[in-house]
Amino acid sequence: MRINIGSWISIVLFSTVASSAMVIRNYTGKDDEYIRTESGNFDEDYLFLGNELRFSGTAEDLVFLGRRLIFSGETELTLINLSQYLIFSGISGNGIISAAMDIDISGTITGNSYVGCKSFVLGDSGVINGNLFIGCAEIQINGPVNGDLYIGAGEIFINDEIQGNVTAYGRRIIIGEEGRINGNLKYGTGNKLSEEELRKVSGTVTFVDSLKSEKRDWRGFRNTMRSFGFFIGFGLLLSYLIIGLLLLFLPVSGKLDARQSSKSFWNTALRGLIPVLVYPAAILLSFILIITIPFAFILIFASIPLFYTASIIGSTLIGKFLVSKFGWKVEKRQYQFLIGAIAGFILSLIPFINILFFIFISSLGWGVYTDFLFNRKQLSD
Repeated sequence: MRINIGSWISIVLFSTVASSAMVIRNYTGKDDEYIRTESGNFDEDYLFLGNELRFSGTAEDLVFLGRRLIFSGETELTLINLSQYLIFSGISGNGIISAAMDIDISGTITGNSYVGCKSFVLGDSGVINGNLFIGCAEIQINGPVNGDLYIGAGEIFINDEIQGNVTAYGRRIIIGEEGRINGNLKYGTGNKLSEEELRKVSGTVTFVDSLKSEKRDWRGFRNTMRSFGFFIGFGLLLSYLIIGLLLLFLPVSGKLDARQSSKSFWNTALRGLIPVLVYPAAILLSFILIITIPFAFILIFASIPLFYTASIIGSTLIGKFLVSKFGWKVEKRQYQFLIGAIAGFILSLIPFINILFFIFISSLGWGVYTDFLFNRKQLSD
């Protein structure tokens, strides 16, 4: 069964942050060199914001945003990492999603993994039981991979067995003495593999010569673009969540904690709909009048932070609305923002509905803007 990238991201994020509870450790305000050691057992998700975490406990999901993660614990589900260094010697029950400079794996990963980095090393004691989608400058596979391997890299070193098919594009591929591919190999590099290396592949071998072939295989190009699209999309989504969470820690965002009834929720959206529709019209009118063209460009550049912040506010209010309707015991606005963001992301996958939802979520944010400008009581009946 094929699952598109958008559906995969929504499934991962839903399983990560829409659980009954989440433990958040925020050390962004402490010393830049602060190191946190965690060995507890958590029945919920664990989110860390800070410099360095040394985690040897257990959690359902672990989300790390910082400089260095040294992980020797266990996650029942997914490990999501955005850092400079990841040193993994633990167990992940549902793969990893990671963007980092250097990644060192000496533990056991079960499930599909998506990785983007500068250097990736799967050590002798590391095992990957699942498919690996990876883009790096240098990749070393020194441990077994029990699944398919999809690679885009500068240099690829295979020094252990891969129990699956390999699709690889890069500058060069080297299959070492202990390297084996028990499946099919499709690759495109500057140089072909030697006869000795080809004998280490049990299945069929397809070489894609992108420089000499008149008929290029655009499927490989499309697959590579999909991989890049995944990382770019995931990076944008992750940055939206990070910036949203950081903004919601500001004291001024405490106004969103005020009581919200269904009536005030819909009234806020209705009030905000007017500036959302007027803003593009004002830009168009400024271009038509010609003399106000500089003002039109000012409005265009200002629209980015205004609509970005409005969508964060709107996601928080939607999460707050859902919490109220379903009777969930979620009081912190950061959790409500995550719930609203997930709901919005899932709806954004539906054509046409995604446009309407963007207008609606922006209207909620702009409704709060207008309440602030006209000194209205925030989110009241």
